Amino acid sequence: MKSCEAVSRLTLKAGDKVLFKKGSIWSAESLTLSPIGAKDNPILISSYGDGDLPKIEGKGSVLSTVAIKNPSYVEISNLDISNEDTAHKKLLRGITLSGSDAGILTHITLKNLYVHDVTGLTENYHDEDVTRKSYGGIVFLIEGKTVRTAWDTLLVEGCKVVDTSAIGITFVTSWAKGHRTYDESAWAPSTNVVIRGNEIRRSARNGLIIRACVSPLIEHNLFKECAVQGSGNACFSFDCDDALFQYNESCFTKFNPGDVDAAGYDSDYNCRRSVFQYNYSHDNDYGFILICCNGKAFNDGTIVRYNISQNDNGVLVRFSGTVTNTYVYNNTLFAKSDMTNPRTQGDMPKIFYFKSWSGWAKNTFIFNNLIINQSKDAIYDNGGSTGTHFSHNFYSGFHPQSEPNDDGKKTGALIIDDRVRIAKAGWSSPTELFILKSNSGIASGGMAPLRNDPRKDYFSQVVPNKSNDWFIGALLPKN
Repeated sequence: MKSCEAVSRLTLKAGDKVLFKKGSIWSAESLTLSPIGAKDNPILISSYGDGDLPKIEGKGSVLSTVAIKNPSYVEISNLDISNEDTAHKKLLRGITLSGSDAGILTHITLKNLYVHDVTGLTENYHDEDVTRKSYGGIVFLIEGKTVRTAWDTLLVEGCKVVDTSAIGITFVTSWAKGHRTYDESAWAPSTNVVIRGNEIRRSARNGLIIRACVSPLIEHNLFKECAVQGSGNACFSFDCDDALFQYNESCFTKFNPGDVDAAGYDSDYNCRRSVFQYNYSHDNDYGFILICCNGKAFNDGTIVRYNISQNDNGVLVRFSGTVTNTYVYNNTLFAKSDMTNPRTQGDMPKIFYFKSWSGWAKNTFIFNNLIINQSKDAIYDNGGSTGTHFSHNFYSGFHPQSEPNDDGKKTGALIIDDRVRIAKAGWSSPTELFILKSNSGIASGGMAPLRNDPRKDYFSQVVPNKSNDWFIGALLPKN
């Protein structure tokens, strides 16, 4: 076993490479670097040779196994990073990229990292203290109050983040307070942030928190078995504008006794125009998606479209608090026959559910959705929401008294493949299962989508350029 101490003393310049030999193991000394490369000459921190990825082990003796301070033009790849506290008494991090009063930190790439067993504190995971959400596998941490500091052109791709507490990948910043009014004295958003093709499993709480970004892209990720120790939706945006979540799979998010969240996706506080499209959600303990904010915050213009929810439990689509101008359309929602609500004993499972959180949702538009309700117990609950409008949805299966009386409502029996009752892993697994015949009644009768609609279905089949008479559900029917 080797020590990282000598490596940490290096002063890195543009074009330098720090390469760890594959098969090697590096000790509990924290690897701490402050690398600044150049636009066409980045600093590389990676591995060489053959065999297993080089292991850098914190073993709970350091706050963060790898700490990268104020980096720019840096690429980090092909490392095995862990930080396990066997006594479970500490809050820990695997790899931390931090900036403090540093201005714009640009061109950061993390690829093919295996971050695992960042297992510290296991108590009090129901505590909503935001501080706890700044610990976990991969942490992007902005601090300071003097110089506006943010990330630009940041990519996390092809990483595996497994068995971490509290969060898998998380963003934290001290420069988010001015977001509501775009006050630059307190608002420094990160830009060109891409989280792509990662596997995040068994996080103690959330798998991913994307915070204080403009137009972040979160795509082709797998979130599996998140929230294994405490309340948390698998992935969510917070203090963001125009976040785009697409082609992700979220499954088996765990609901623990006393939890409030365990959904696959979440459009959270202080967000504008978040888009969730072409995502696969299945077997999550407490729903497909949550759209929320309390009365002191805002969440405006969320769009949820062309997603598939299969065998999610509890509440499929939940609106909590004072969210405004939300659009939920062209989704396929399959409510399983044994659907239950784990939140409160005896409470009914729900397909759409509005609840108060210092106020109610306003102006919610729900249309063109295919709802296959195999549960005799599932209901719909609009609560005290205002301006909630259901239209042109197709309802199949059980029809509770609470089922909305849409404008342009369609009902009917659909022939569903029995395999639908058992969701399979893999974003493309719904192939064929939810593609119904054109004579099923879902080929037409829907409302025209939003003006900025991508006009393609879940499997990227291009939709004819119709202004009216749209199809229903997430998938184009067969001829």
